[in-house]
Amino acid sequence: MESKNNELKKTDIDLKEAYRIFTRRKWWFAVTAIIVFALGIIYTFIKPINNIAIYQINIEKDYSNSNLSELYPEDMESLNYFTADNVSPIFKSAQVFESLKNLPEKVDYNDLLNSDYISINRDDAKASIFTIKVYNPDRDLASKIALTLINAFDDYIKSKNKEAFDKTVATIGSDIGVLESKNQSLEEEISKLKNDIDSLYIQLYDYIVDYNLDLASRLRTESQGIYSASNVVIPPNKIEDEISFTKDDINRYKEVITANKSEIIELAALKDNLVKDEAAITDKVSLVSEDPVYEDDDKRIRNIVVSIILGIIVGIIVVFTANFFLGFRKKN
Repeated sequence: MESKNNELKKTDIDLKEAYRIFTRRKWWFAVTAIIVFALGIIYTFIKPINNIAIYQINIEKDYSNSNLSELYPEDMESLNYFTADNVSPIFKSAQVFESLKNLPEKVDYNDLLNSDYISINRDDAKASIFTIKVYNPDRDLASKIALTLINAFDDYIKSKNKEAFDKTVATIGSDIGVLESKNQSLEEEISKLKNDIDSLYIQLYDYIVDYNLDLASRLRTESQGIYSASNVVIPPNKIEDEISFTKDDINRYKEVITANKSEIIELAALKDNLVKDEAAITDKVSLVSEDPVYEDDDKRIRNIVVSIILGIIVGIIVVFTANFFLGFRKKN
């Protein structure tokens, strides 16, 4: 209990001592606070007020094509690599901000890239609308910067989507070419097999004729002319089997050709649909409005309040710092 009382007395003494120092050095406090406040006011009214150029852009939904998703899932994914989730990282990238160096006005795009003077935010977690704000004392320049970045962003997305689109169309075209080449090879093989069949039939005919002539000659001799040569006998042979196997090969090749033609028709239709949808695939970015909305970034009242608070804090620090050094000099 006695310890607590001692601590309370010590605190009272410290507060009284601080109050005594403060009243003795009050002019130090007043002058310092006024100087800091005056500097803050001068800075506040000398610094130009930023104008905010506000634009909104709309990001189109992902491209949808069930046939492409089924036949070329990787290409479908590449066509939809750009989504609302990666708008901000791409917009705030060096590739987009480099476009500012083409402005007639001198703009340090590296500083802007790493600053808060340009922002892009999604209006809603699930919405496709993004708001772009550009801060600059010059209203026209703020609008130029915003439009330059939006156009560069749009061009970048278009180029990436066009690259993916061209690759997908080329892949489909290549697959169609492969199927057509296979069919051509199969047609040539069928033509060759048909020639082989013709040759086998000639062999079979010759074999049958020779066999029957020999058989007729023997029968006439043995049966004293009772046998009639009009009764043709087909002797056992392997030529018929070869003809049958060759016909089976031709029928199998024709089935493959029919299946390939069906796939070619499907791929050609898919390719045509993609070409028709090129604009929907590549043009993902659009301005909600051609004209910006302007706002003033006036922070004067805030700066005045900050100047007052900062003046008080610096004044108190100066009072006690001055008291310490002056007291130290007297002791020496």
